[in-house]
Amino acid sequence: MVSVIDPITGLSTTSYERILNTDDTLNRSAYIGVASTYNDPETINYRLGPGYEDSHQDDSDNFPTVYTRNKSGNYNYGNQNSDVRDYTGKAGQILYAPEESDDPGVDRARFSWSSHGGHGGSEYWHRYALKPIGTNIDDGFSHFVKSPDPSIQQASWSAASEGEQLGRPIAVARAHVSWSNTGIMIFQNGLIGASGYGNNEDKYPYTKLPANKVPTAVAVTNNNEFALVTLWDTKALKGQVAVVALEARALEQHSWRYAGLPNVGTYTRLKILGYVDLPGMAAPTGISASSDVNRWDWMSKNNVNQERLDTQSTRDKWHNSVDDDHKAASAGFAVVTSRSENKAAFIDLEPLFEYYRKMYFTTQENFNQTKKEGTAPDQWPFNFDVAPEAKPQVSEVIDVERPTAVATGFPRSDTRNKMNDPNFGSKAFITTMDGELLVYDVGGLATTAAADKPKLIDTIVVGHNPTDIAYGRDQGTKDELAIVSRGDRKIDFVDPATGSVTGTLKDSRLQDPVAVISVTTRGANVLSVADFAGGQVANYLKDPIGSWGDRLFGGLGANGKAAFEFTDSLNIPGQPFMLSAAEVN
Repeated sequence: MVSVIDPITGLSTTSYERILNTDDTLNRSAYIGVASTYNDPETINYRLGPGYEDSHQDDSDNFPTVYTRNKSGNYNYGNQNSDVRDYTGKAGQILYAPEESDDPGVDRARFSWSSHGGHGGSEYWHRYALKPIGTNIDDGFSHFVKSPDPSIQQASWSAASEGEQLGRPIAVARAHVSWSNTGIMIFQNGLIGASGYGNNEDKYPYTKLPANKVPTAVAVTNNNEFALVTLWDTKALKGQVAVVALEARALEQHSWRYAGLPNVGTYTRLKILGYVDLPGMAAPTGISASSDVNRWDWMSKNNVNQERLDTQSTRDKWHNSVDDDHKAASAGFAVVTSRSENKAAFIDLEPLFEYYRKMYFTTQENFNQTKKEGTAPDQWPFNFDVAPEAKPQVSEVIDVERPTAVATGFPRSDTRNKMNDPNFGSKAFITTMDGELLVYDVGGLATTAAADKPKLIDTIVVGHNPTDIAYGRDQGTKDELAIVSRGDRKIDFVDPATGSVTGTLKDSRLQDPVAVISVTTRGANVLSVADFAGGQVANYLKDPIGSWGDRLFGGLGANGKAAFEFTDSLNIPGQPFMLSAAEVN
């Protein structure tokens, strides 16, 4: 029987009576913002929105059972020996509502793996291990898998709690473009910390919001320059975005370490710069951010990570963007949504990026100021009280009926990374609870041109209550959108260039899909899906494996013509609601 649906939020009043019928005297929308930070299963269920049973009178939909080639998820070609010439995979965080009260609700898992006898096709042996794992197994490449995630156990994070309960993580984010080793994770008590993945030497820098600022969502700019955290100010009763400067060392090199400039996400320092007020918005629930420059390659390419900005000649290279190795963002934008308030705010990040370009890339006098680093407001990076010209500006706030997931496009900057949509960099995407994908052209907001009012240019029908959008670096086609619709138990794939749904994943195993990430490894395009009610993370092979162009295992499915193959799942000690991963090798 379908529950009564609340007309304001679209949520079941029976399932969420504790939250919706609160006696709290605060504004209801603001209370929803606070409620979104508690990580018990009921409240996370509320945060995710209506499920399949809320939009279907019966279970009449046909859910096929996706073909399984090998229960272990292994695809082996040739005679594997100990001479491994190449190996890589994806590892990162699974956030879940735990069954046990003392479980912090975040594990570090391995989502995919492959090892190879050489960089080539059929002339070498290849092994693809495409089952997600959450415990150390005896294959030589799972030492980094931990439960709980080791970042939780760091004494520095406990100290940051100042005697408070750290609480459970609310969200985790990585950049959609750069080789983003470490995720930025936000917690109930306001802590913002760097999570691990296996290659970060288990170092976890952190910072912390004031007690009156409650975080709800997080995004990271394309090249790991800044984290943007949506929050509710419980004192002023308003919504804000906290801007956090990210500093990181380049992989295996310590020379390049500049807060707010491109890096590979192996963070060494986080500093809150200040807050951007969100007009007319008290309870922000989602955020995405992008910029006008994408660095797909590691910073170690052509020894860029060994450069220093101490000389005018080097600063000039970056200021003038003399080649692809010397590019840093000049502009960008973020989109913030509030589901309960039916709003979306578009934020201009150009002031932030341009200020950092001025300080790092212009005169010796400006650059010298960046050497005076520290935690004080007038130590680098300066907060917005000291450097108000760096503060991002809200460009526009528009009405959107019950927005759920949000994504921001990025420009094509590397011909080796396949993209279909030449205008992807100037687009923003917002899904609505009733099953529409709204496509906006943000115009000059995405570039150094004058900011335009966003224009709705397309409306694409997907499924009921879309809860997550996967796209970017690890997608086979970088601008393809994989949209999870919790209300229909499916994942749609959307080509933003044509506005068409190009494929749909449904599987009887998925009881309640709510989040998805792509975990591609050496020609294996794999999706990991968080199944909330099912208590599992399930993996699917999306395309036939192409080992350096050679299709060694044929097509997908029993007849070689299927769209997907199931490569096994990982049982979670709770209900998973968010996934994030990076390359580990």
